[in-house]
Amino acid sequence: LVQRRRSGHGDLSSDERVNSLRKRAEMDSRNFFVFEMYDFPTAARRLDRTMHELAISYYREEARRIKKNREKVSKTLQPELCVRHNFKIAFFAEMRRDAKTALKYYGYAYSVLRDVPSDNRMSEVK
Repeated sequence: LVQRRRSGHGDLSSDERVNSLRKRAEMDSRNFFVFEMYDFPTAARRLDRTMHELAISYYREEARRIKKNREKVSKTLQPELCVRHNFKIAFFAEMRRDAKTALKYYGYAYSVLRDVPSDNRMSEVK
């Protein structure tokens, strides 16, 4: 939401309108951002910080979801899927700027891939 002019301190109607709009859109207040054009530098920093926090949260939850699925996969029966899960977890860690975790899971993916028989490595995955 872009706010072009500063509302007065006593102007509760603009805050009420923002809350009403947010509720009608069924949005969490954390996902609703008021971008105030009259204070551009501060608003831009807030938007950057908010977007970064949301991205970190998204990639953390995706990694958790993949880890749950990874536990159900047999490393010996489905090694390609195990490699894929480890690679995805590593990628999500990279997106969170967590290099240590990313390297750990890339290493897991590589070690599982190394153990896959060479005839299985050549199969095409669609």
